[in-house]
Amino acid sequence: MKNHFYLYLVLSLCLSTSLSGQFYSEPFDAGLNGWGTLGFEFDDNGAAETFSGWNNRSRIRSASLGGSLTFTGTGTNARATSPAITVPGSFSNELYLSFYMYFGSNGGSPRVVVSGDNGFTLDTTLQIGVLADEETSAGSYHLLSLGATLQGPGEVTVQFALEGSADFWILDDVQLYSSRPAPVTFPRYVGETLTQLGKPFVVDSAGAPAVPFQLVVDWLPNRTEAQKQTFRDYYDPIVLHSCACDRLEVWEMPGGTFFDPVTGEPLGDPLDILGVTLPASGMNEVDGLDLNYYLYNDLELIPDGPNPPLANDEVNSFAPAPANAVRIAILDTGLDLDHPDMNGFIFRDGDSLNGTDDDNDCLVDNPLGWNYVDHNNNPDDDNGHGTHVTGIIARNAERCNGCVIQLLPYKTHDSYGVGTLFAAACGILQAGVYDDADIINCSWGFYAGGDDGILRTAIDTVANYGALVVAAAGNDSLNLVADPQFPALYSLDNILAVGAHDTLASGERPYAEFSNYHDTGVEIAAFGVEVTSSLLEGTTGSKSGTSMATPSVAAAAGMYHCEYPWQIAAARAFILENAFEEPGLSGLFLDGNALNLTVFCKGDQPVVGRPATDVGISIAAGGEVIEVFSLQGLTVTEISITDATGNLIEQRNLNQFPAGTKETFDLRSAADGQYLVVVRAAGKVYTQRLVKR
Repeated sequence: MKNHFYLYLVLSLCLSTSLSGQFYSEPFDAGLNGWGTLGFEFDDNGAAETFSGWNNRSRIRSASLGGSLTFTGTGTNARATSPAITVPGSFSNELYLSFYMYFGSNGGSPRVVVSGDNGFTLDTTLQIGVLADEETSAGSYHLLSLGATLQGPGEVTVQFALEGSADFWILDDVQLYSSRPAPVTFPRYVGETLTQLGKPFVVDSAGAPAVPFQLVVDWLPNRTEAQKQTFRDYYDPIVLHSCACDRLEVWEMPGGTFFDPVTGEPLGDPLDILGVTLPASGMNEVDGLDLNYYLYNDLELIPDGPNPPLANDEVNSFAPAPANAVRIAILDTGLDLDHPDMNGFIFRDGDSLNGTDDDNDCLVDNPLGWNYVDHNNNPDDDNGHGTHVTGIIARNAERCNGCVIQLLPYKTHDSYGVGTLFAAACGILQAGVYDDADIINCSWGFYAGGDDGILRTAIDTVANYGALVVAAAGNDSLNLVADPQFPALYSLDNILAVGAHDTLASGERPYAEFSNYHDTGVEIAAFGVEVTSSLLEGTTGSKSGTSMATPSVAAAAGMYHCEYPWQIAAARAFILENAFEEPGLSGLFLDGNALNLTVFCKGDQPVVGRPATDVGISIAAGGEVIEVFSLQGLTVTEISITDATGNLIEQRNLNQFPAGTKETFDLRSAADGQYLVVVRAAGKVYTQRLVKR
């Protein structure tokens, strides 16, 4: 991901003069401008640094940036009142108020009072969904419909008042409209860019943009097609696509139940609506139901053109992947398959172009990854972001002699750099469950919902298959304490969240000013400023962003895999324990961690010893028997075998698993296909994917 401030400024200037129906705007850029205040004061940088707990929080993320009205608690006495605002003569009994707000609650709530000179008063307490000692988004945008406040032209005043106690309250960009304004995304530049690209969108309550009238469905395991169809019949969707062995579907919906039939705006959280409309049977069919959110990385105005499917002569130029290769999947805009920097690195599996699924991964003719934009087997890059990201991994992979790393490209983002939740979740599951990826690089993100949803479930699922997800923290200079970006900030043990630092000639590693940060949630920073890597058409060039920092960490995880027995927890611990502790990054990233790439190859001297492995897993008798060995001696141990769809084949619970002993599982009566072995012991999880043919 890269810094979008310049693009954002240009778009803001272009669009600010064309907002339909706006007749009042106060950005607080130069002072109070006639507003009366009690407890509030003008702040020229949109922050509340005088609050003792402010720490490294971000300024309010309003459209205008600049100054703001700021109240710093703790206290209960706060009021800000506008001057009298003239409503134009063209007013037609419709009035809307919008504003940005960043609110840190100490048990209190914000109130808004709008009064007309005809005696009308609207007094509302905002429902902001935070508890005491919690805070809203730093870019929380509010749009209130005031209805028929006036019968014709006149004057109104707007007042913000505190009900209860607050730690801080920042207000900016108070605006009045005589017609409903267009929806606003967080960050604002995303919606403005989507508009410029001609991509329609709706927003959820947090301002996250999504594809209108689309839902992503995550089916529970073992649902039959008849059960699925009964569920579909209730809502009458058009099923656009399915993926991951039909686990996920994307639906186009009629309006009425989940979406407003006119505007397409979501009528609430889809799972909440499902619980009301189908309280019993609905919850028994799906594991998740989400808006089809837009995801993004390098937003570019590059015309979109579909990739044609690959032909045999294009595939045959790639050698089959070595059996012992470490597999790193890249979910991005694709990969320049012909780039010389990628020679010998692109993974080719055993699937031939013959119209059948030769490798039993539920995709037909997919020897070189997959394209979830055009829904075919050609993941060629038409943006450049994915090629640059992949090139960084390839360059770092050459550090260790004898380390064989193969790259699996999944095109989840189009030529504009725009992806969808459906494509990303499909790519995660395909890479981690069906294509045996060890590491998954996600140099993209979105600010949506909370620590749940279909994408989180997909990442949690691939943890059981031994896949580590390395995710970019984003480039909006935000403290993610108030605005978590996902997937980086999901609370899962198989995610590494990556920020960016610069590197100076002196060897110092200062914070890269565009990088998002979080003193515990973003666990490590890596070099991300003017990073040289591969570009389209066989060229090289520089890009900046946490997108460029993330693949260095993914490559480090791959090099670790070459040297040590692969366990997610051990790999994460090794990377973090061997990181540089940079004073300039302290308070921004966990322990001030900066990636140390010098400890992963033979001959280097790591700070911590090689972690021992306790369990060995193998398949014998031509794929008919699974053997699980105890190498170190374990106490309480759980061993489970599941098939590719999550069906439990067998589970054993042992009180003792002595060193040198083994447990044997007979698969002679089981169907051919993939099987997952999961061993849980002493707080650790060991996994192995095996194939019976």
